[in-house]
Amino acid sequence: YDYFYQLLPDMKSIAFLHYEGEPNSEIQKNEFLLFFAQKGITVHDVEVFSDEDLKKKLTAIISGVDMVYFSCDNPLIQHEKTINQIAAAFKKPVFSCAGSVVRRGGMLHIGADYRTVGRLTAVKAVQILNGAESLRTDVIENPYIIINLKSAEELGIAVPDAITSAADEVIS
Repeated sequence: YDYFYQLLPDMKSIAFLHYEGEPNSEIQKNEFLLFFAQKGITVHDVEVFSDEDLKKKLTAIISGVDMVYFSCDNPLIQHEKTINQIAAAFKKPVFSCAGSVVRRGGMLHIGADYRTVGRLTAVKAVQILNGAESLRTDVIENPYIIINLKSAEELGIAVPDAITSAADEVIS
């Protein structure tokens, strides 16, 4: 969340986009609500179930928010083009834990490096196949960061050097 503040220090409200009934998004949304409530930032829950529903709900709320957060749920990924287009039309940055969203016009991705997750999964699979009865839970400590400087520039948002230097991918 520190990166959000570095990019948008005057942020007051966020649109949190997620697909209806997606359990992973519920976890993310609850974390957002808890964290940002402590900071006095309003999180608008935008739950969608189709492309038309998304267009209607996002267009209705977007002018009153400082950023759009695109949750990491697979059903929502099919709408990334629509979300990026609406956000661009209203000059709002899109942050996401889905890297493809940022590679296609969003501004900031903070999430897992899926190659690392894949390797960790393979190690666990081998342990299971070798008869392991108990597995340790591993947490990937360092997020994978993608910053889209082109999108930031189009929105007039200055990207601090600390974010650029921490980024695993920089799109310019």
